[in-house]
Formats: sequence, C-alpha cells, structure tokens
Amino acid sequence: MLVSLPLVVVGLVVASTLELGLRASGLAAADPAEELLRALSQAAIGLGGLLVAALAPSLVRRAPALVIDDDGLDDRGAFGAGRVGWEDVAAVRVVRLTRAYVGLDLVDVEAFLAGAPRLRRLAVRASLAMGYPPITIAGRALGLDAHDLARTLSAARLAAPARAGAPPGAAADDRPG
Repeated sequence: MLVSLPLVVVGLVVASTLELGLRASGLAAADPAEELLRALSQAAIGLGGLLVAALAPSLVRRAPALVIDDDGLDDRGAFGAGRVGWEDVAAVRVVRLTRAYVGLDLVDVEAFLAGAPRLRRLAVRASLAMGYPPITIAGRALGLDAHDLARTLSAARLAAPARAGAPPGAAADDRPG
C-alpha cells in the first residue's frame, strides 16, 4: 500500500480545518453531530500523524529503496518486504492493482513469515486474501516501469548461483509481462 505524501498533507489540513472550525464555531458540546465530527477529525489528525511518522524514515533515507544481488533482493521501501532470498521466490510477475506492480510468489509463505514483523505478516496475509501475490513492489515509486523491473528481477534470479538441491533452470517459470 502506497500513500503519497501530498495526500497525507491534504488530509491533515482538512482534518485540522474541521477541528478548528468546530472549536471556533462555539457549537454546544451536547450536539451529537458536533461530537461525531470532532471525534472523526481528531481521529484523522491522529491517523495522519501516524502515517507521517511511518513514512518519515523513508523520506530522509539516502540508502537505495531496492537492492538486488546474487542472493536475492532487499525491499527497503516504507512498506517493503525486507530481505527476500532467491530460494524463497517461486515466480516474478507483473500484476495489475490500480497500476502495474511487480509481484513475487513465494515457495513457502509461512516459512518466509516465520521471522517477519507483525505488520509485514498482516500485510502479506491481506494481499493473499485479496488474491494478490504475497509481495508486491511498486516500480513506479522507484522511478521504474514494472515490466522492466520484473525482467531485471527475473534475470537476477535466473543468474543467481545454483542452490543445493535446486534443479537447474528452476526459475524458468518467471513470466514478466
């Protein structure tokens, strides 16, 4: 799930304006509609603050958001999958959500999630419940076309040194495009 910073800022401004307007209007505190609007605006301000706090590290980080090497990839985006070894990847493909993303199908989702943080486990399970791959990477957020990124990941996966027990050409099922 990607949230654009301008959207968060607009949401904060709207929520703050609602809250300030309600306070300045002097409406009676007993009015249920006012109390509901006040509660909603406070919740929006809180949620906006949490989103800004969650995204702040990725906005100031100078390290690459995606690192691809012989052993796998490291998705370091704001909602990235973290380290994923090529031996854990069953296939690389392009999937269409609201736009094109790179989807990684995993050999064993539960094994991958065994040491994952709770938020990542929830995100992967939500993806699977909606019929999407367990891991999606937004090429657009990296300034890359999803099809090009899928081809790059597939090539890196195929070129990775053979793992013990892996049959030759085990990665031939990758279908970017």
